[in-house]
Amino acid sequence: MKATPRAGAARGAGGARPNRRGDRGSCRARNGGYPGTGGLTTAARPFDADEAAQRFLKILQQESRRGFDDGAVMRGLDSFLRNFASRFPDDSPVLRAILQLPAHGYASLTAGERRAWVEGIIASGVPPTSGRPSSPAQTPRRTPATDHSRPAGGQPAGALETPIGRLRVRPETAQKIARIRRTGAPIETAGDLLMHYPFRHIDYGHLLKISELRPGERTTLAKVFSVEAPWRSRAAPIRAALTDGYGRIDAVWFNQPWIARQLAAGREYVFSGRVGYFNGHMQFENPEVEPANDETYEDVARGRLVPVYPSTTGLAQRTLRRAVGLALDGFLGQVPELLPGAVLDEAGLPGLQWAIGHYHRPSSEAELRESETRLGFDEFFIKQLVVLARRRQWQSGPPAPCLELAPPILESFLLSLPFALTGAQDRALKAVLGDIASPLPMSRLLQGDVGSGKTVVATAGLLAAAVSGRQSVMMAPTEILAEQHFRTVSRLLGAEQASDAEAVAEPAFLQGSTLRIAHLSGGQRGSLKKSVRGAIASGETNIAIGTHALIEQSVDFANLGLAVVDEQHRFGVVQRDRLKQKGQSPHLLVMTATPIPRTLQLTVYGDLDNSIIDELPPGRQTVQTRYVAPHERRDAYAFVRQQTEDGRQAFIICPLVEESESIEAKAAVQEHERLSSEVFPDLRLSLLHGRMSPAEKDEVMETFRLQRSDILVSTSVIEVGIDIPNATVIMIEGAERFGLAQLHQFRGRVGRGTDQSYCLLLSDDPSPEARARLEVMVATNDGFRLAEEDLRIRGAGEYYGVRQSGLADFRVARLSDEALLAKAREIAARLLNENPNLEGADYSALKRQVRDFADQRNIVLAFH
Repeated sequence: MKATPRAGAARGAGGARPNRRGDRGSCRARNGGYPGTGGLTTAARPFDADEAAQRFLKILQQESRRGFDDGAVMRGLDSFLRNFASRFPDDSPVLRAILQLPAHGYASLTAGERRAWVEGIIASGVPPTSGRPSSPAQTPRRTPATDHSRPAGGQPAGALETPIGRLRVRPETAQKIARIRRTGAPIETAGDLLMHYPFRHIDYGHLLKISELRPGERTTLAKVFSVEAPWRSRAAPIRAALTDGYGRIDAVWFNQPWIARQLAAGREYVFSGRVGYFNGHMQFENPEVEPANDETYEDVARGRLVPVYPSTTGLAQRTLRRAVGLALDGFLGQVPELLPGAVLDEAGLPGLQWAIGHYHRPSSEAELRESETRLGFDEFFIKQLVVLARRRQWQSGPPAPCLELAPPILESFLLSLPFALTGAQDRALKAVLGDIASPLPMSRLLQGDVGSGKTVVATAGLLAAAVSGRQSVMMAPTEILAEQHFRTVSRLLGAEQASDAEAVAEPAFLQGSTLRIAHLSGGQRGSLKKSVRGAIASGETNIAIGTHALIEQSVDFANLGLAVVDEQHRFGVVQRDRLKQKGQSPHLLVMTATPIPRTLQLTVYGDLDNSIIDELPPGRQTVQTRYVAPHERRDAYAFVRQQTEDGRQAFIICPLVEESESIEAKAAVQEHERLSSEVFPDLRLSLLHGRMSPAEKDEVMETFRLQRSDILVSTSVIEVGIDIPNATVIMIEGAERFGLAQLHQFRGRVGRGTDQSYCLLLSDDPSPEARARLEVMVATNDGFRLAEEDLRIRGAGEYYGVRQSGLADFRVARLSDEALLAKAREIAARLLNENPNLEGADYSALKRQVRDFADQRNIVLAFH
């Protein structure tokens, strides 16, 4: 049977949900690891045709139980059978049964025909195979549409390390290729080139006329009418007017002065990239440019899918394609298979060599999707092995202290609060207190929108540690947020601040016991800092709150039992590990006000359990959001003025300038001057931008917090979590340039008091697409819905605050593919349960890849 998968066919549901933390038991009986979820073969052994036939029967029985929906294996039976059938000899009953299917495979059958085929094979039982079984060494895994016209090369082992300069590539070209830094490491060898995947493909079968272009990613074949290259400044954008006989459009390039030398008026080029709006007109923004020649016209005539690679200054795509082609032709056959056959069969995936070759050189959309699925699965799978192995390590070390908060103390603490907990807060609190009462170290992510009440949940945990005789620590990413937490926690526990560095509480529910809360920051004077460190080291301090200064080597804890990290996306796993090292096995609670889509949470925070606070406390008013058209700007200014005249304060966020932080800062300075002199000359305006030092930023924010400024003009650096209850309006210029998640974070700067607050979205983009995206902000205050939409539109790389983790650096995988991620996580969890050290010859290449991935991100994995 030869079956071709349908392009874009829906994948299976991805199996069972990822493992959750099981019953913890008590402090006397400690549970460990994951519950058994089935087995993967861990030892290398010859292909057993009889065993494979029984596995085939089990899959068909599962298909029967599912009602013949083609969902027994991921991506459908045809994809599985394509790889599975090739391993049987020609006289095998299994192969004969499979060959009964029509040319278009199982997916093309009606429900009745599927039932007849499946039940017929189950009834026959598929007798033991005859003939000599073929081993993987004798018969390589057949992969979809295997292409023998492109030689894989007969290079010796280790040939993947061949320098690019030995591939008939010019030395200057090799030097330029080595400057590409898509994943951090330089591209220096043939193997590096094979793994340098295209970030998109130009479909030459679907070129658009200029008159057909719409906002988004588009490609057209057009003639350059004119080129405008300002000679006074290298930083000035290059502009070109394009025409194709059906229409005209401008193209603009920022920080790419060499583009002007590549363009000539009167010549045809292929332009491919983002089409957006500027001053009411569509334009290409930083498009890729390829001169049109005989090869281009042939690509157009044949409708080819042409790869577009991440590149660098002065390196043309055609040159990079040639270099990758040399690596494919000479070295593809040396790429080792990462995944054992059992994993490939279960996931219905093609071999790695086939996938790499056809992702670089797809001959159809179906081949592109098939290869993309395999490479994407590998990325998900390796990352899931890393995060799940980290989780196992965290929980398999020395037992954590049992931190218990007696019910009378908890009840008295809750009654002392000036508000009642919401249902979501109560659920999160029970989860946290249940976790820390166990000897299994807690690893929990606490998500909740700004103002949802995460801090009170964390404070209950800090209190539990104190009454259990253990210290706790809360760490924030900035000085101003750390100081804010110090004030809030002190207030919630009824403490009086003795100084900027210490607060003392003697709550009635502790029956005479004293709580000491310390504040440690990098900005404190030396003698004060030394005194605070001494109190922490001696155990005199119960709760320590501060910035990254708390993980310095000079800070020691007497008996750390709980670590709370706020705004986790600002910290890497290395900082988390340092914090853990302050105690033997402390519990860990991570808090974030940035709503995280489920797929991103499983990837970046896959080693943490998850709690969500999705209710606002009673009395908190929802921020009203309004879309403001360009002609309504004066009305928006008048509204801001009215709020300040009523004694309130306002934020004005300057447009995002992606090309340069210095350009963005300069634009903010100019906007501040304009607003101060022309719009609000009688008001007090302050300025915040990314080129300021941390001390300067803190001074500006403190001035605004103390109401010595009416309006804060800022770039996108405005801190997450800043609490200014008197600020009731935020006006965001160029709102269409920001992602929805970041706009939601901006909106969270207001609405923290009891007064009605407002968010004004100003946009200069008149396109229906931009308006529709901003209307999503107007329609909902649900941060999680906005986060999912933002991830769909912009991808993980653009998602607010994710770049720092290093765990969402995908070259091929798409976080929107939740089914593929779920399947990768399910198989990774089962594999680690059965083979926690990835032992055996079948797993050596995979183990090496996992280790390399972890080492590059300073993640310590204790594989034997």
